[in-house]
Amino acid sequence: MEDLKFQNQYHTDKEVTKEYAKYVFCKSTRILGIVLMIISAIAFVLSLKAGYKMSESALFILCFVGGLLIYGYYIIIVKVIDHSAKKKEQEQPECIVRFGNKILMEQGKLQKEYEYKQVRKFYNLPHIYALIIGKNQAVLVKKGGFTKGKEEEFEKFIKERML
Repeated sequence: MEDLKFQNQYHTDKEVTKEYAKYVFCKSTRILGIVLMIISAIAFVLSLKAGYKMSESALFILCFVGGLLIYGYYIIIVKVIDHSAKKKEQEQPECIVRFGNKILMEQGKLQKEYEYKQVRKFYNLPHIYALIIGKNQAVLVKKGGFTKGKEEEFEKFIKERML
């Protein structure tokens, strides 16, 4: 790869996968669950104040439970990730992501190459950067894992090339 500007190396761990699940993968389901729970709880309280019987307010209780189940999806995903990470902790090969003319990601035998224009969204999270490619793919870059280039310049570099 010519003109290598940044290189990031890390082993995928629980911190990386949990952060991706929380802030990117399950973000909309977490928000939807919380909003549904809040709205249904308010509607339930208002219905009781308006004189409705408990049986007449059952729909609001069911909506709250539905919101809780939707939010629970995030909790289940995090548990699955934790379980998977514990099983594969020693099996995970190092992930190397190079940024030059293109984005090149290598992890074990897996090699992927992306154009910068394929990056749809960029997330600057507490411990990782997440570059969202298409609908179901992401390139994760661990903060503190840069072996080439300065981390402070990385976000500006990516955002300039995404356009």
